[in-house]
Amino acid sequence: MDYRTWLTPRARRCRYAAHAVSAQNSGGRQFMKKMILNLEEKRILESYERGDRKPIGNREEEMSKLRQYARNTLQKNKRINIRLSERDLLGIQTKAVEEGLPYQTLISIAF
Repeated sequence: MDYRTWLTPRARRCRYAAHAVSAQNSGGRQFMKKMILNLEEKRILESYERGDRKPIGNREEEMSKLRQYARNTLQKNKRINIRLSERDLLGIQTKAVEEGLPYQTLISIAF
């Protein structure tokens, strides 16, 4: 069921569901800030609103398959030693700090 079918006319005019529900529940006063969506999120929302998105047939089976993919991808079962120049290691560590990651994780992501 589309969320707009049960909203008041005032709330129906709001673009985003959370914003609309907030407008309906607050009697017009806004308790929630308007959601800021990036370009990809806007495309997904517009696709959903057009009805382009279809539910997954067997959700549990699909989730189980995706969990297994994630386990296989994230599994680290080998240890290696590599030699780097001090300058290269400092560069990697600097980049890791900028990204907010441990430098070992940054190295493993790169490979």
